[in-house]
Amino acid sequence: MQATQIKDERTAELIAERIASAKLNAVFVLVFYWGGKSFFKTDLSPLAYNSPNDSDLFAYFIEQCHNRGIRVLARFSNGKEGEKGGEGILTENPQWQIENKDGIKARWFDLGKREVRDFQLGLISELLNKYPVDGIQLDYIRFPSRDYCYCEECRDSFKRIYQFDPLSLPYALPNRFWINSTPLTNLCGAKLLARFDNGVPAITIREYNAGYLLLFNWQIENSSAHLFLDILKRAMEGKRKIYVLSPGAEVGYDENGYGLILQILRKANLKWEMMKEVSECNPNETLLLLPALKRLRGNLDDEIKDFLNAGGNVIVSSSEQGLEEARGYEELLGICGRGRKFRGNHLLIPLQEHPLIPVLLGGEGERREIWEKWVDFRKEIITSFVKELYDNTKAIKSSLLFSAAVFYNKASAEKVMQDWYRWLDMGIVDFAAPMAYVDNAHLVSALREWKQADPNLEKIIPGLSIYEVKNGREVTKDYKKVIKQIELIRKEGARGFILFSLPFLSDDLAKYLSSL
Repeated sequence: MQATQIKDERTAELIAERIASAKLNAVFVLVFYWGGKSFFKTDLSPLAYNSPNDSDLFAYFIEQCHNRGIRVLARFSNGKEGEKGGEGILTENPQWQIENKDGIKARWFDLGKREVRDFQLGLISELLNKYPVDGIQLDYIRFPSRDYCYCEECRDSFKRIYQFDPLSLPYALPNRFWINSTPLTNLCGAKLLARFDNGVPAITIREYNAGYLLLFNWQIENSSAHLFLDILKRAMEGKRKIYVLSPGAEVGYDENGYGLILQILRKANLKWEMMKEVSECNPNETLLLLPALKRLRGNLDDEIKDFLNAGGNVIVSSSEQGLEEARGYEELLGICGRGRKFRGNHLLIPLQEHPLIPVLLGGEGERREIWEKWVDFRKEIITSFVKELYDNTKAIKSSLLFSAAVFYNKASAEKVMQDWYRWLDMGIVDFAAPMAYVDNAHLVSALREWKQADPNLEKIIPGLSIYEVKNGREVTKDYKKVIKQIELIRKEGARGFILFSLPFLSDDLAKYLSSL
């Protein structure tokens, strides 16, 4: 149940009496959620209710439950913040949020950050020291999906161990991309970093005294956007600004390709400035970008070469039509000769390792291996925090029950990096509560899986749903359906069950439970 259902002392009494009438021996009370608010008194987070006369409704509820022989376990939402609006503790501390691959933050605590762990450890410790609860239960102790967390701190930790940025994994070379361009074909001074599957140069680099010009020999589109951004960010190391040379008489861009690349930069929160003259750019601070380039005319090639020789870096992406042949561009780029039009999916193959390009020389096998390591790395983030919370709880009082609400089977838990079977093996939970809010067939399948890990179901207490969704609304489930599932798990030796959630406890079900 959510503690916010307790509106006053009278409500606390009625809820405790309702639980007792069904002869339920424990209640799991959500006490931390609602945008980072608590239903217990603490200086670490705001109170989730108005406290008339400085009353403590959670303390009073615990007392009412204990008077009726009901144990109280405080439930914490460790991951999900629970705030759909613009307020909440993660608004005040945006650095505590997790990020996806696109750098978009979610209203979810980043459990890999030391600051977040210390906050939650302090919160739970304070509750355990102040209130006579019988234990705690972790909830949302996971990631939302495998798309998280790609924050800089998580990625840097992984890179220190495996020397690879997981953000680069999906598009590291070799890889296939949609290509719709007319590439240049002949090297005349540039080095080949990657080629297309038909041998035509794909990525080249022309080195100057102190700088370099890197060419994407095709027009960047959505399929290759992440590869482009990865290389751009690598090229930005040691530089402070991205400058884009303004379109004009001497420089021409493909209008659609140019607009798309600037949109890609905006989505990635990469800022740039438009410049009319190359001479306005400081080579030591600047990366010059020429997106979807069609032509260079006049003396612009000489100005860019001066910029490169002075230590500037330049990134050029070609246009759909390719580069128009003009005086000086061959020497500037180090590649020449217009080839035939490409249109379709092509494999980009790296020719060598280079710090500017994400490369997996082991191909798909290495990609799978690193992905599995990245999944395991994120599983360990959650597992290590569960252990830390368990050790902390038992140090305060060894008899306290420590549990976690988890996805109901291995397949679903794998998708959110919740390695709860391992938690059982490590002995860092007293019991797991798989949320088996499923039909009978899936429940039977889950029981078989649970018993392989815990033959006597000593440490697995199934959670059953007593509500269902009809026409988009949550309604009380027919009590006969619930009874059938209770009978199923009891037949398999379950030593208990948890019902979710209290507001849906019908009189018929309460009567049945009281007879057990």
